[in-house]
Amino acid sequence: MQADGLQKQIVQWLEERRKLLLKASQLAGIPPSVEISRPVVTNFTETGFSSSQETVQVTPLVIPAFAFSLREKTAPSTEDIQKSPADALHKAYGERCKVWTPFSKHNFERNPLEWISEALLSRIELEYIRSLATLKTPNRSVAESLAKDAICLIQSDTINFVTALPLAGIKLSEESIESNNIRLRKISSNELARIADLSADQLWLYYEHKGVRPPFPRVVSERSVLEVRTTCSKTVQPQAGLYPKKVILALALLGFELHGESLASTWTEPGPSLTSGGQKFVLGRNGGTRDCTADHLRRAERVARVIPDGAVSSPQNRKEVVLHRFMLGNAEENASDKLIDFVIAIEGFLLPPGKEGEYRFKFGLYGAWYLATDQTEREILFKKLQEIYDMRSIIVHGSVPESEPSIREKAANARELAAKFLIKALEQGWPSHETLKQLALGV
Repeated sequence: MQADGLQKQIVQWLEERRKLLLKASQLAGIPPSVEISRPVVTNFTETGFSSSQETVQVTPLVIPAFAFSLREKTAPSTEDIQKSPADALHKAYGERCKVWTPFSKHNFERNPLEWISEALLSRIELEYIRSLATLKTPNRSVAESLAKDAICLIQSDTINFVTALPLAGIKLSEESIESNNIRLRKISSNELARIADLSADQLWLYYEHKGVRPPFPRVVSERSVLEVRTTCSKTVQPQAGLYPKKVILALALLGFELHGESLASTWTEPGPSLTSGGQKFVLGRNGGTRDCTADHLRRAERVARVIPDGAVSSPQNRKEVVLHRFMLGNAEENASDKLIDFVIAIEGFLLPPGKEGEYRFKFGLYGAWYLATDQTEREILFKKLQEIYDMRSIIVHGSVPESEPSIREKAANARELAAKFLIKALEQGWPSHETLKQLALGV
């Protein structure tokens, strides 16, 4: 019941703040709503979409000059803060009101009410006002949802740091699939419009033919979004760590050619986001597309949990270097570079360091015995491995390589084989070079 009462106080306070902003806008001659145009995507499929522009009403706080003026005129006084829900929240929850904030002019221990007003209530207010079409009309359902999430944030010891990465290369038959803290879902039309960057406000730039200007809107192939939720303490700076990158690597090892712009959005939940921004990933710009099921995602989660940190950051040992090279190969633009990275990954996996010689022979022999289950399969695999090893050698030593289609074929073979080696090792145990040697000798 205490939480319900506090939620009602927050909803009532949000309505009072809306009215105050409306009055301030009228006195300043600022309209209660403004029109902006935004891109709209319709009829989108795996290979294309239609787009247009629509006009929408928003509050003047989306315009920086208006926002600065209105927030300055309506900044809460000490008396306003005393009358706000800050006091009731502090009395009910005390230290639990404290959350991480990048900066604050107040100290929670000395000025808890001012701190709660600045770090929590002002964020809730901003989200509420930005959700409205006009300062004249409230939206009680949004206010109630924001108030409920705010109480949930205060009551909890932890938050979820969400990393959301748009992806191409994955096709979903369902709206979404999940495995614990990982979710793959179809991208929405609104999200697709935002990442396509088709805003009419920027189109005038393309009439300028000289000088520096933004690149023309890219072809957007992303049709799915990978969401990874990382549990963090709410009182320290939230971050995802390396786990989302491990999930991407795990999916690549399972054969998915993930590609796209490689930029994820980040935020925290529940309650007003304590931080927001982006995170860069290592992805290619093109690739094939294949179906992804819940079984694939569950397997990717298991694999991601055994991938070492260095594989997706700064590799320090053999296992990390091999996995890191595979990751880099997936992001390369041309087939020759892909082939080099994938063969280096296989080489590091199969061959011992030093100068034992006969690398080409051992490359094919050890690999064939590690993956194949019968003599016929070993002979085929032995030949494939030696072919990609030879092609890599031709490229790195500056000789005239074969045709581009042939290199692409060898690169695809190298990627497939590298993935098989690495996924087997991650799921069944990483073999030593001595183990591979004994396996080839039939010991």
